[in-house]
Amino acid sequence: KRMASLESFCRLGFFLTLILSVGTLSAQGLGSTDDWSRVGKTASSEGMPVVVLVTGAGCSHCDRLHRDLFANPTSCMLLRGRAVAREIDRDLGGKITDFDGERVRTRVFLARYRIFATPTLLFLDADGKTLVEPLVGYSEPDNYRELLSERLTMARQELVARHIQSAADLTTASDSVVH
Repeated sequence: KRMASLESFCRLGFFLTLILSVGTLSAQGLGSTDDWSRVGKTASSEGMPVVVLVTGAGCSHCDRLHRDLFANPTSCMLLRGRAVAREIDRDLGGKITDFDGERVRTRVFLARYRIFATPTLLFLDADGKTLVEPLVGYSEPDNYRELLSERLTMARQELVARHIQSAADLTTASDSVVH
């Protein structure tokens, strides 16, 4: 009986590890994009903020952030279902599609956010407007996870506040048209 229980326990451990690995792989699918208007539309339809990880070529802190945060199931769960997250390399040349659908150079796109260091996490609304202060740099994983969780909560709260304000503005505008 003990051997059967041990075997069942090991099987359960294997399947849990497999499930967590699949979750981690899909969460690591942070992915990059050259079409931010599509990302904005997704965020809008899901009612979530956009989180943009800005990295740079040869950035050792960016590599550590990927390893420590995006390869960790607990950290990945911070973003899953709470934000639409993508990555952009600030050293990438060429043009991308901005949130408004216009084609712009990558450096022009990033210039509005005043990126001076990598990694930087931006918290934006579906139109590319900043919701809360970016998270700049990277230190140790536990502290960073805590900061990320706080900023993400603040970004989601700001997004809700903007939706409420927008609805109130529409109500006020329609009231003035009626009177």
